[in-house]
Amino acid sequence: MARDRGYRRSEEERIGANMLNGIVDLKHMLERCRALVVGNGNSANDIAAHLAPVAQNPIYRSIRRSAFKHFVHLPDPRIQDVAPIKRFSVQDNDKARVELHDGTLLQDIDVVFICSGYIPNPTFLHIARGYPHLCPKLILNLLKAGEYLRYNRHILYAHNPTLAFMGSVMCFTPFTIADVSSTWLGLAWSNEVAYPASAKDRLQFEKDLIEDIERRRADEAQETGREASSLLTYSALGSLEEDYAAGLKRDIVAARPEMKDVLPDWNATTKAVRESMYTVKYRSLLWLKKQREQGALDEAVDGEDAGYRTQNVPLCLFE
Repeated sequence: MARDRGYRRSEEERIGANMLNGIVDLKHMLERCRALVVGNGNSANDIAAHLAPVAQNPIYRSIRRSAFKHFVHLPDPRIQDVAPIKRFSVQDNDKARVELHDGTLLQDIDVVFICSGYIPNPTFLHIARGYPHLCPKLILNLLKAGEYLRYNRHILYAHNPTLAFMGSVMCFTPFTIADVSSTWLGLAWSNEVAYPASAKDRLQFEKDLIEDIERRRADEAQETGREASSLLTYSALGSLEEDYAAGLKRDIVAARPEMKDVLPDWNATTKAVRESMYTVKYRSLLWLKKQREQGALDEAVDGEDAGYRTQNVPLCLFE
């Protein structure tokens, strides 16, 4: 339907349009709110950093373990780490009361961000009956418990190998993994790289992987006395990344030997080089913070302390 030239979208329409793009600026909605962020990964740290100059301080961040070294961020005095959550309850004013495992009670919490990592159905999250207006449908609740994507090698759809996906699994080097995965797929579809002929055999990769993950999660839980990390999951390569990529390259080189020197190597040496970048990134953040404190760089807009945020960007809702 055509609109008058003078038509101006309402605030609700503007927010809705931005949310369709996956990004929305929530500053005006979160100003002076008491906020709790659950998690200690990239998403949780990013959200907490965006909330710090806007919401009421401190921003509470509920964590189960120290930050993973690959999630590089600077400490922020406006963000307070607290113990894992024991239970939520709803106060008479519709705000949340949060009881922590160490006995601490957080009152009058306006907003809670659940950053559950790469597990779409976290075991610690349950929707209370009787509060539909407080418990909207979870965006991440895409899979029923126990269901997986039915992939072979995180690429081919097992039930129909003419359908394939790139980038379905979280990894440390997504662009190089995409390169080797797409090369493998091209050769597989050209019948130069073999893959299992039946759906049952193609699903064996996923079956073995899930069993291995469950075993490693159980071992970690037994060793630490707490639930295993959310990163130890089907949808993240984690410590298996080098072996996974090296296996794809072996298949490619067997079909096309000339690709041996084209594709990168994945081994202990290249892993050490990759992991060294996190130290460099942390030092660069410290340098940037120091430069801004000394006025060597432009001041942050809207009164934000860019020593903790390296860019002035809208709050990302979706990864």
